Amino acid sequence: MGAVNTTYTFTATDTITSTKMNNIIDETTMTDDAIIGTTLEVAAGKLKIRSQGITSNELGAGSVNPSATTFADSLLPSGAVMAFAMNTAPSGWLGADGASVSTATYATLFAAIGYTYGGSGGSFNLPDLRGYFVRGSGTNSNGTASGSFGAKQADMVGPHTHSGSYFKDGSGLTVNTTGGGPHAVSVIPNNSGTETRPKNIAMLYCIKQ
Repeated sequence: MGAVNTTYTFTATDTITSTKMNNIIDETTMTDDAIIGTTLEVAAGKLKIRSQGITSNELGAGSVNPSATTFADSLLPSGAVMAFAMNTAPSGWLGADGASVSTATYATLFAAIGYTYGGSGGSFNLPDLRGYFVRGSGTNSNGTASGSFGAKQADMVGPHTHSGSYFKDGSGLTVNTTGGGPHAVSVIPNNSGTETRPKNIAMLYCIKQ
């Protein structure tokens, strides 16, 4: 008995078209001869996975490759960055802490980011996102621009004004009027902070291996 059976017959003058090929596939049936000893079976002339066909035995025997790319891996390529709500990097990820790692051990990640964040030869650096916000790279249509790609940018306070008031008798604002000409007046807000920041919560940034 043949492994593949079809009722379609070719002639010497036949022209192969996609329609004919689809018809052949639709009309073709398979027999068990084609898949003896595999994890598949034939049902109504079509292939399907045999019940209990893929077990730990098949995984161990190499019938199914356990190291094949998973669905999650296909969605998150090497170099992707995510924040995690735990303080250690999950499997398949590295903490984005600026560490120097091997180009050979993490070849896929190295192919994605190279020496962008430092390193040379057989080692490259991971991005160091500890204490930093991530900003979109490039220049926005409204003119707002980021710093250089992959580079840290120092904090800065943009142009702004402070309003102040003083009483007619001069109280409430002290100005040194010694000498002629204009005098600069400095207004220092009363605060004890060392940086300007929005409300935030710290999580662990990690990079996909």
